[in-house]
Amino acid sequence: MHEASKLFYALPVKFKMRAKQNANNRGYSPIMEEKLDLNANGDSKEGFYIGRECEDWEMDLPLRGKNVWWPPEEEEAKDEDEEESEARKIGIRFRLAMEQYYEEMVQFCDGFVPTFAEALGLPAFFEDKFKPHNALLRPLKYGKVKSEGKQFACGAHSDYGVLTMLWVQPGSEGLEIFDEKSESWMQVNLGGAEEEGKESERPDDFICNIGDLMQFWTNDRFKSTVHRVVTDGTKERYSAAFFYEPSYECEIEPIVLEGEEPKYEKTTFLKYILAKYDATHEAFDSGEKNASKNK
Repeated sequence: MHEASKLFYALPVKFKMRAKQNANNRGYSPIMEEKLDLNANGDSKEGFYIGRECEDWEMDLPLRGKNVWWPPEEEEAKDEDEEESEARKIGIRFRLAMEQYYEEMVQFCDGFVPTFAEALGLPAFFEDKFKPHNALLRPLKYGKVKSEGKQFACGAHSDYGVLTMLWVQPGSEGLEIFDEKSESWMQVNLGGAEEEGKESERPDDFICNIGDLMQFWTNDRFKSTVHRVVTDGTKERYSAAFFYEPSYECEIEPIVLEGEEPKYEKTTFLKYILAKYDATHEAFDSGEKNASKNK
């Protein structure tokens, strides 16, 4: 997965932009396109959104559709120069690697999420919540841009969903989490760096981030993690975030213990996530933003 990602991001922008991110949140997003911290500049990273291949009956529903790839699977190769021919091979390799990694992460999370239900004393709680799931995979490349002032590799934020499984290139520095007790940023220390030209024999590390929806569902018993990425501008950095999310039709309401009051109102995952996008993305409008203004 990692090598296929590096090769894809090394392609000229003209090829990557043929798979540009669409309205259903699938495809390539160029450097500086996303701004997770609304008080900062655009993030100095590239990304690529990959989701579940939706069924035909879902095609007209919000945030659902086919994945965007280049070259498209149905597109036949035409007479092309050597550069484009090589780029096509890299694009195909990227697709195959990401599809395989995506399915493996779905299987992993299917087995991992029930441990949170066990901790809540509700072992069967999540059984019907992810049918179908709406997981997203996002391989990322951070450019050689120094984080300073209002410029960050990835601005401060917490993830919107239930759970994020983050793979980070061994030896990478820059991931920081916000510690509420000390009100300061703490660096996440990872394993040793790969030697030049050698693959590390050390198993890959995965970081588990609890998301806002898990905090919502558990009435704040599990807290989401505010984090950011800062880079020194001397080298590129790679990671891959896998966001494990429930069915859009799934009803969500806080799990309350005896004597507790719910801290959030009952809703569906679709309404919840659209409200998140409305609040944090200026160009995104689910239709509810303008409707609420006119009430």
